[in-house]
Amino acid sequence: MKFVKCLAFVASLAFLGLACSEKVIDPQPIDCDLACQIAKSPFPNAEAENVARYLDGWLVASEITYKKCSMALTQWRRQYTPTDTAWCVDISEGGGNHYYLNPTSVKFFDPGTPGRFEWYFSADSFNLGFPNDTVLTAGQTTNNPVWDSLNSLYRLDSLRIKHYPKMKIVFIRNYFHGRLDSKMLCQAYDVLSGVETCIYQPAIIGGISNLYPGLDSNGLKILVIIGWGDCPSGCMYNAYVYFKQKSDGTFDFLGKWISSSSLPKPPWWSEAFALREAWSNY
Repeated sequence: MKFVKCLAFVASLAFLGLACSEKVIDPQPIDCDLACQIAKSPFPNAEAENVARYLDGWLVASEITYKKCSMALTQWRRQYTPTDTAWCVDISEGGGNHYYLNPTSVKFFDPGTPGRFEWYFSADSFNLGFPNDTVLTAGQTTNNPVWDSLNSLYRLDSLRIKHYPKMKIVFIRNYFHGRLDSKMLCQAYDVLSGVETCIYQPAIIGGISNLYPGLDSNGLKILVIIGWGDCPSGCMYNAYVYFKQKSDGTFDFLGKWISSSSLPKPPWWSEAFALREAWSNY
């Protein structure tokens, strides 16, 4: 199966068939099997769960990492409210043109589009026997035992089947109950032989303001990037603001830097920007 990271409206796939054996993701080495881990999702705090799953690098967020991230994000936002000087930047570099960034609009943008992925198939070779625009919900059969067992294990909420006769494609969008990593879901469903393209990540057009997390021995590291100036084309300016959690659970403000600045990059730059790079390479 080919895995595609950007959202497209047209792609070709082949026939969905039965594989010789069922392949599932091995559970993490913790005291809970895979079905048990999946059943715990979704957790109450969506952002903390997505951060935790991203940092775990796993199909589903572990409860331990989720709790750490939930407490850490709450503490960080409590410390650095929108009126804190950490968000005040001088965009004129000494000219007195101070501007407060807006951190309230910054949430973690999950690169894995949790709990959803799309398939495309060639209509010439694919026929489930369902009419156009069919919606199947949890518990309804696809008449494919392997597919049905995967849907049960990964707790599919619904799927939608769309036919596009002129383009000769069939499109299937899958929605899952938990916030599961969509790239790993694509890999798990690879047992449905003949599927060529699974799309698991949305396209990001232009620049976005985002929170880029990381972990060290003390806790959470947070790089916030807030952009402005023609962001649909990529943002002309970006402010980089860096925080690190201490062993007592509170956060240190390491500093800030603006992309248009003539000042040299700060000492923390390499460590902080590595968080942005890791997110981009997800």
